[in-house]
Amino acid sequence: MDMMLSGRFFAGFGVGIMSDLAPLYQAEIAHPSIRGRLTTLQQFMLGIGAFIASWVTYGTSAGLKGSEAEWRIPLGLQILPALPLISFMLLLPESPRWLAEKGRMDEARQTLARLHANADENDQFVNAQIEDMKADIAKSKDIGESRLIPASFNFSTR
Repeated sequence: MDMMLSGRFFAGFGVGIMSDLAPLYQAEIAHPSIRGRLTTLQQFMLGIGAFIASWVTYGTSAGLKGSEAEWRIPLGLQILPALPLISFMLLLPESPRWLAEKGRMDEARQTLARLHANADENDQFVNAQIEDMKADIAKSKDIGESRLIPASFNFSTR
């Protein structure tokens, strides 16, 4: 039981992280005209998955009460969507924004061109996106990351 609970904890943690990161990645690689639809579809599919999981769990607990299949079937069925997900994730490109932040601007341009302009790196949309990324990265560097609390901040409750 301890092993199953710890496994469920780590699986749930992984799903939680993926649920947070997937919309961000989708928003970065999707064309602006469909970004909202893609992220909405992703959230909708998470809801559908939870709905199906609930009914599978209910069905196995009602129909297979007392046997090991009651919990083994729901856990085993989770593998079915996970295997293609893992396989297809390997085919996804790096985030163009991440590439740009790492100084790999040529790769970011190639990725954007492949995703949005039939590999035409001189496309107007690709150039506009690259310029936006450069401006955002420069702005972030100018702002910097706040690591210390300024001395003017006083948190005491005098």
